[in-house]
Amino acid sequence: MPFLDSERSGVRRGDFLKAAGASVMSLPLMGLAGRAGRAEEGAPDPRAAGTPANIVAICTDDQTAASVSAMPTVMTQLAAKGVRVLPAFAATPICGPARGTLLSGRWSHNTGVTNTKGAYPRMKETGMEGDTFATRLKGVGYETGFFGKYNNQYDERRVPPGWDRWFAMREPYNNRERYEFNSDGRLVGFDRASRNETDVIAQRVVGFVRSGEGGQPWLAYVCPHDPHGPYFPADRHKDEFQGATWDPASEGEEDQSDKPALVRKEPTYSEAEEAQNEEEYRGKLRELLAVDDLVKKVLRALEETGQLVNTHVIFFTDNGYLFGEHRLQQKNLPYDEACRVPFVARGPGVISGFESNALVSQLDVAPTLCAIGGAATDGMDGRSLLPILGGEEPEWWRRCLMIENVEKGWYSLRTPTHWYTEWDTSEKELYDLLEDPEQMESIHGSADPALLEELSATLGAMKGCSGRSCRRADGGLDTRVP
Repeated sequence: MPFLDSERSGVRRGDFLKAAGASVMSLPLMGLAGRAGRAEEGAPDPRAAGTPANIVAICTDDQTAASVSAMPTVMTQLAAKGVRVLPAFAATPICGPARGTLLSGRWSHNTGVTNTKGAYPRMKETGMEGDTFATRLKGVGYETGFFGKYNNQYDERRVPPGWDRWFAMREPYNNRERYEFNSDGRLVGFDRASRNETDVIAQRVVGFVRSGEGGQPWLAYVCPHDPHGPYFPADRHKDEFQGATWDPASEGEEDQSDKPALVRKEPTYSEAEEAQNEEEYRGKLRELLAVDDLVKKVLRALEETGQLVNTHVIFFTDNGYLFGEHRLQQKNLPYDEACRVPFVARGPGVISGFESNALVSQLDVAPTLCAIGGAATDGMDGRSLLPILGGEEPEWWRRCLMIENVEKGWYSLRTPTHWYTEWDTSEKELYDLLEDPEQMESIHGSADPALLEELSATLGAMKGCSGRSCRRADGGLDTRVP
């Protein structure tokens, strides 16, 4: 079955994995898949004194890495005019912890936000939301605006620290009839039948962008709830992707004997499950078209106000999604489809039209945004991506990255050639990604003991790391970062 079989087309999943997986594994460290351009013409370097760039950071909800290919504006106006990172990964592949990491640049084992249930109350309880990229950029003179889903269980009139403008969805997010926003402390409700939520967010973001013309530098953090289920696509998109299908080799994997007990207990994959997964997949693609429209509207506003040349636009998500791979659903597990995320960026100083093979984590978003604005990045666990986005191939970049789930009890180490996982149950998994990019057969029982020892030692060092120790443990050098 084809990846997309409709009037809207995109790459087949096999082609995507070939580009996003095999090319990564063929490289010894990081490198670039291809360089097809230069920094945007006329754009100042954001690191140059006196030229702070504006920032639009867009975070979707539950989006697979491959599905970005079905978003025409993102592909033609961001990826083709900037950088697309192929091996980009969630720090923890589930909403609450991921959003805490994105805001703070710190692992969930350091933020204390380790579960989606109660994620926002935990952010308040630990005080972590008092030190985010928003508070740091505001501290160096940025006007800051938030638009969309902040974190799970946010249902207050309170505006968190660091935000000048606030337009945040309140729980419950998934009500079929109505949804509600906190608009700078005032509650505003909308009927789903008449107003699409992503269109409402887009309208507010465009207003914020236009108000910034000629003023101080600004940050817009835009977090649409799309493409999270249940699916309420805009009326104009509800009939799209009628024939779209998703059929990876690992779908309904028959032999689970190499997997941990949690996965082995999954029942045999049924035709009914497959049909449901494909309908959910089509729902995501339809909702993503409204997000793509949002991107188009924001870019148009930037261009019409003369701000596009000095604005970074960065697109990513909180976690990937499983549609029956290994018989699994949704997210929160140590497999590529749940953990790999889209990451696309364009802006001043960003090379145009190439795909990077640098190992990138959500940890890197906050320090990158701070670096753009000249704010401090001390205490963060990640690295600024500005050298990568500028086309450099720094020898000091990380050689591996960790993906963790403290609450569920697993930790993975992703290298250019292997995916290694340890569970709190003492179970292990190891996949040779050169031979088995679909993670179909764990070789932990037959692998070289020296390799297992090295991977386990590295992962052990990262499980409890913070700040500089994280950047030492990942195999890169700690120069040029605080």
